[in-house]
Amino acid sequence: MPGISQVGAAAATTNLYVDNAAAAHCSDSGSGAQAAPFCTVQHAADVAQPGQTVNIAAGRYPEQVKITRSGGAGAPITFVGTGSPVIASDRQAPYSGTAGLAIQGASHISVQGLAVGFVRGQETKGYALQKVTVDSSEDVTLTQLTSGGVAFTGQSQDVTLARSRSTGTDDPAVTVGKGVRHAVVTTNELAVLATGNAFGVAPGIVWAQDAPGTVVVSNTISVRCDIAVRLDGASSGSSVKNNVLMGSELREGPPMDCGRGPGSGDPSYLGAVTVSGGSVDRTAVDYNFFDSFLGGSGFQSYDWAGVQYPSADQFAKATGQGTHDTSGSGRPDGSGDIGDGKPFYGGWSDSADETAEGELPVDLYGNAAVDNALVPNTGTGSGFRDRGAVEYVDLGSVYTPDGPTRLLDTRSGLGGTHGPVASGRTIDLQVAGVGDIPPTVTAVTLNVTAVDPTNTGFLTVFPYGKARPTASNLNWTPGRTIPNLVTVPVVDGKVSLYVGGTPGQTSLIADLAGYYSARGSLYTPTDPTRVMDTRTGLAAPKQPLATGTTTDLQIAGVGGIPKTGVTAVTLNVTVTNPTGAGFLTVFPYGKDRPTASNLNWTAGRTIANLVTVPVVDGKVSFYAGGSPGAVDVLADLAGYYDATGYQTYYPGGPDRIMDTRRDLNVLVDTYGTTALRKAAVIPAGGTLTLFVAPAHLYQAVAATLNVTVTEPAAAGFLTVYRAGASRPTTSNLNWSAGETIANQVVANTDGWAQSVSFYNGSSGSIHLVVDRFGIERP
Repeated sequence: MPGISQVGAAAATTNLYVDNAAAAHCSDSGSGAQAAPFCTVQHAADVAQPGQTVNIAAGRYPEQVKITRSGGAGAPITFVGTGSPVIASDRQAPYSGTAGLAIQGASHISVQGLAVGFVRGQETKGYALQKVTVDSSEDVTLTQLTSGGVAFTGQSQDVTLARSRSTGTDDPAVTVGKGVRHAVVTTNELAVLATGNAFGVAPGIVWAQDAPGTVVVSNTISVRCDIAVRLDGASSGSSVKNNVLMGSELREGPPMDCGRGPGSGDPSYLGAVTVSGGSVDRTAVDYNFFDSFLGGSGFQSYDWAGVQYPSADQFAKATGQGTHDTSGSGRPDGSGDIGDGKPFYGGWSDSADETAEGELPVDLYGNAAVDNALVPNTGTGSGFRDRGAVEYVDLGSVYTPDGPTRLLDTRSGLGGTHGPVASGRTIDLQVAGVGDIPPTVTAVTLNVTAVDPTNTGFLTVFPYGKARPTASNLNWTPGRTIPNLVTVPVVDGKVSLYVGGTPGQTSLIADLAGYYSARGSLYTPTDPTRVMDTRTGLAAPKQPLATGTTTDLQIAGVGGIPKTGVTAVTLNVTVTNPTGAGFLTVFPYGKDRPTASNLNWTAGRTIANLVTVPVVDGKVSFYAGGSPGAVDVLADLAGYYDATGYQTYYPGGPDRIMDTRRDLNVLVDTYGTTALRKAAVIPAGGTLTLFVAPAHLYQAVAATLNVTVTEPAAAGFLTVYRAGASRPTTSNLNWSAGETIANQVVANTDGWAQSVSFYNGSSGSIHLVVDRFGIERP
């Protein structure tokens, strides 16, 4: 192997700079200091010494760079690009076969963050990306490069391509040539682009020939009819693990079947993973994922020592290899499905071998592994590393029902605040680490109650440290005790509560209903369904619930809820016809009744509140407390939690998405399109339909909303339901004329229209305010 260049034992300065922008006033005859940078990368490569870093500014460098100087062990020469500077000559035609960057006879070299070549057009043709070659070199690492192919040649050893994008044109994306030892190809996006309609032009997307110890791990390889990974000649002791082989439409021409394989008469096409007879010794193939979009007729998954196998099962049975390989119709970005709209997560997510040689701690984009709550952890190590180059991090949280447990009571000082909270004041409540709430909590569901307010006011619950939004969760008049369920994002372990309104004060209570984190139960929204009504005898005795008594509701197996496995249920609970003042507590069946309430009322008043309550033995319980009397209780199902759902929660906001009192530009699709909705009431019997998903978030199947009715001209009720569905015989809010009332709503959107309808069930007009606190999506 080449020795270290005989230059000074130590560099005069740690950093050299290259910047050919006009304002940089560069010179190749200067010092290469930041204030006097070199103009060319080549000049920096010609003078760099061991331990120095060459910092290359963003821009285009019309040159072909050859690195021949070496660093030292523990003191490499490092080339770092800022803003992906492009190294490319001025040639006008596609020239992916030209080496834009060559490392020749050098050792201890690191190159990071460069684009080699210039992309003139789209990724289907007009490529001007160039190759990177590493010839007869040692201890060379290429990271975060974009190139038209990488070739390790000569007697190179200990060479690595990591976290890069390489697209060959008719040639392999990565070539490991004869005599190369221990090449590592890890966490890259790789493809081959054919310039004609032919398939399988290159010998392989990753092709190693007589290159023992080649490691191909955690790459995402775009494949149509190509050989994705090919170990030829004597490439023993190699490893092919954790790769994702995705169906590709990069090639020109219409999609077509491969038309190759056994009996095709075409010996050039083998398996997507091909290992020659001279390479099988001590070589391991495992934990790879094969997208079922791959190929067509004649497609083979494996060729092992000249024998082809179409499936992982056949391959594993015959060879003992590929025992953890899987296939399916999923995509690493979750866009695939298994035929019923549910995303396919089973083959690639949380299933990689983290102990595989060459595995990196981060993905192509620098993301660490993230636990996907929708799938079991079947990989090694932590168990939740994804296969392929990209860790799927766009994951929501799942719910753990917990409580009701009181976290805040300003009457007693519980939660850190003692005494009523004055109008205009904000208090912060620590929730992470309290009780069973984990430090990694992303959102909490609280039943928040304003007690004995002296003013006309409102409460806004919002993420700690964020600007207070123009949203409210509770509205009250003097002396009125009123609760509402709130689901709010948690920041730095805390949430904030702001009291607004006219001068005065109120006591505050917050009872935990549950929290969102990486582990828990999955939510399944349902269309509103009445599951209990004491007025008609539905699922309860046909009589009002007397003060001091409890009724139990069988919820498992009702209204589409599974008979087993349900951990919690979300109900819109309404009390009506009360004969005295009182409160309702909804709690897990068979558990001690907590010192918490979900609704509070005065005689003759109808009021509703959303409740999320743990389910025990398939049931939940309702207790009426207060002064002597009785009250009718109604419960409408909104959704349930268990282990079989496929939605996770994405907390956000709160964001005001509708206020009918003013002109407002409202979102109408996920592309960010808005339309002006002029200020206007919702008339008696009228319906307003609203797009409720955030921009650029697709398939929101449910939205968590705080819905407020204000300035109602007459008493009435509001029904919130999935747009396009038949309006159910349920309600979410009830009011008297002139009253402002709010309630949290978890509304089903079906995942496609992503819209919700609001029906004004009164004889007078209303204004409506809608604040979004989060969405559920696959």
